[in-house]
Order: sequence, then C-alpha cells, then structure tokens
Amino acid sequence: MLRSRAPTAKLRMWLLITVLASLVLHSAVEEIALEEGIPCSKYQVAFNLSCYEFVRLQRTFTSAQSWCERGGGHLVFIENEETQQFLQNHISEVREWWIGLTSSSLLNETTEGSLIWLDTSNISYSNWHEDQPSLLANCGYILKNSGYKWGMTENCSQEFDFICEFGKMHSRWC
Repeated sequence: MLRSRAPTAKLRMWLLITVLASLVLHSAVEEIALEEGIPCSKYQVAFNLSCYEFVRLQRTFTSAQSWCERGGGHLVFIENEETQQFLQNHISEVREWWIGLTSSSLLNETTEGSLIWLDTSNISYSNWHEDQPSLLANCGYILKNSGYKWGMTENCSQEFDFICEFGKMHSRWC
C-alpha cells in the first residue's frame, strides 16, 4: 500500500511545483509589462508606455496601417533616438519595414505636402538615408541594409513587413 502512494505523492508534488512555477513566471511577465505602463499581448514588446508588435507579414502601406488599427494601434511613430534604438534591437536589417510616416498630401489629397506622422504631428526626430527624404513620396519605411535608416517611397503598394504601436493616444486614422 505504501508503494502505490509514493508515486501519487511524487506526482502531486511535481504538479504543485509546476503550477507554482507557472504562476511565478506569469506574474513576472505581467509585472514587466506593467512596469512599462501598459499590459502588452504575448506578441508585443513593451517600451516607453507603448506596446510594439513586429509583424512579419508582407502588406501594402494602407493594409499595414489597417492591420494595426484593427488591434487599436497604428504604424509606429519614431519620435526619438531611444525608440529608434529599441526598434533596431527587434527588427531584421535585411528586411524593409513600414513606419507611420506619410506626406500631408496623401492625407489631404493635395498635390504638395510636408512629411508628417499619420496622426498629423510634425517630425521632431529623423534618421533619413543619405538620399532621403523624397518630397514626392507618400509612405515611410525603414530601408533594408541601410543601418536602419528611413526612406520615403511613391510606391505605397509595395509589400513590406511593418511595426505597429499600441498604447499611446494618437488619432488620425483610428
């Protein structure tokens, strides 16, 4: 009779340890996200009061923005060097990534415009590639093999990966 109880006791102990370890791990993950100020989904990374999702699905600029909006976000706004460095640590340099840069002419449907973020805020920080920005272009992206420099393109129908930002209140297309 003691022999049959021993495996059951060991099994119970193992289950208890597994459950406790899971709870501790889950709590630690939630705490990290909450320390950043916002709970992020398991597909997102918290940084500076926002959650970022690095989406490796090839989409056009407008399709990528719509994809982000469906989750309550927008294409990323890179407003300082710290955010630029954070993104560089999470994306591949051999891929192109849509970001939330656009021309005001695209939003206002005029022929001339300045470059702005999708929420119509001005660009205060930039990381342009040497031959950029092209003022004739409408959609911003991080160029591949460029040291994470930014560019603008007229061809917003190209399909690139993209970065969504969630949490900060920006409203233009939402």
